[in-house]
Amino acid sequence: MELDDAGRARALDLVRRLRDPRLPDEETDPLLTELERLLVNPHVSDLIFYHDPELTDDEVVTHARRYEPFAL
Repeated sequence: MELDDAGRARALDLVRRLRDPRLPDEETDPLLTELERLLVNPHVSDLIFYHDPELTDDEVVTHARRYEPFAL
């Protein structure tokens, strides 16, 4: 599924907001859930917070879009 310009802009906004250290903890889960659904990637938080080297916001969205779920 492709991400249109509005979807990509929303994803970038969500990544920026999630990286903001002033974001209250209670606001994190809803934003992360929305981002996971938008990007269809359950591991996007790893890209935001744990990837080494650290990715830019744009790189997070680009990498997350490469995820392909598989059936067992």
